[in-house]
Amino acid sequence: MKSKIELSDFLKRLLICAVIVVGGQFLSAYLMYNRIPFDRDFIGHTFIFALTFLGYLGFVKLRTKFPEYTAYIFGGISVAKMLITAIFLLPFILKKFDTRVYFVMQFMIIYMIYLILEVVTLLKVMKE
Repeated sequence: MKSKIELSDFLKRLLICAVIVVGGQFLSAYLMYNRIPFDRDFIGHTFIFALTFLGYLGFVKLRTKFPEYTAYIFGGISVAKMLITAIFLLPFILKKFDTRVYFVMQFMIIYMIYLILEVVTLLKVMKE
């Protein structure tokens, strides 16, 4: 029962973070470039959101089965997320379009924001 409470609490925090990040993305794109974000920006944001949620879900599920390996689970999920992210970004990096540097930098900033949220929440969960 406690993991369901933790999961719903994390999902609420994640959704609040997503709204703030998407709002900031709209605002920065409008103020700096006088446009709305491209579709690829939303694809990247959705990818990071899903990856963060699935990583947290996997951590909570594996932690309940193997509590003695909590640190290894955290490290393994983090490395897997980094590899999946690199594979996801590869086509965008190799494709030649004008704003690819902007896209990759924006993607990494959003990734770090979600990573900070996830690490802070997981550290609270691991202290219990």
